[in-house]
Amino acid sequence: MESLQSRLDSFLKTKRIKKHSSKSSSTSASVKWPHPPTFKATASTLSEAGFYFDPSWDDRDSVACFLCGKELSDWDADDDPFDIHYTKCRNTCPWAVVRCGLRDDVDEDGSYIFSNKTRLPSSKIMEKARLGTFKGGGLVAS
Repeated sequence: MESLQSRLDSFLKTKRIKKHSSKSSSTSASVKWPHPPTFKATASTLSEAGFYFDPSWDDRDSVACFLCGKELSDWDADDDPFDIHYTKCRNTCPWAVVRCGLRDDVDEDGSYIFSNKTRLPSSKIMEKARLGTFKGGGLVAS
């Protein structure tokens, strides 16, 4: 799921999920991404934010980050995948720091501003985070 296309494809395919009962029988169902394109959490935005579709019986809209493994579900119409990933994982996920944190670095005109020096591309934290996107995992905060 490292590539954007792989993550995007995970939302376009029907997934088989199973519910296991106490006895060795199980029930299965086919599910697709359940939310309409009017949601901020679309296949495209979730994929760019680092998530792939990983539904379960109880969480039909569950996604997981390809790098840190963070699982999220129960998406509402106004939930922004970039903001949520950055808020929840900025201390542990290099992808959240490098990609999802970009929104804090841009002003209304689309120009890059760095009010926080740790967000500068030359900072040690950003350097470590970028390296972490190649190695996978790892804390990004000092």
